[in-house]
Amino acid sequence: MTENNFEQARAWLREHKTQRLTWGDVDTYIREQHLDDDEYFEMHTVYRHQHPDWKKEFAYADKIRWIAVYWVVGGSEGYYVHVETRELEPQKAELVFLGKFWDVARAELAVNLLQALVNAATW
Repeated sequence: MTENNFEQARAWLREHKTQRLTWGDVDTYIREQHLDDDEYFEMHTVYRHQHPDWKKEFAYADKIRWIAVYWVVGGSEGYYVHVETRELEPQKAELVFLGKFWDVARAELAVNLLQALVNAATW
């Protein structure tokens, strides 16, 4: 993540008058940054079913310690970007968004932009 990505994320939060980041805001950011132009980038199915009001849920809910954003090499093809919440007690990770990319540079860009957004939302 670069300082420029962080400042861009802060500007986006100000422009959208976002005081507390929701998962709906993250989804909007993904679409506006065209991170869904590759294979896909969407709310994970299990999370969506367990959290019917996900668009209104605050990304940093009381139980959430931090949000992890990272990419991995796919088992058979491509690169996958994970956005996960991590709880303090008990130590638990929950996949919130999953994106698939064919180019590692695009996966890295998505990680950098989204990590900047969730970090900027805490300031």
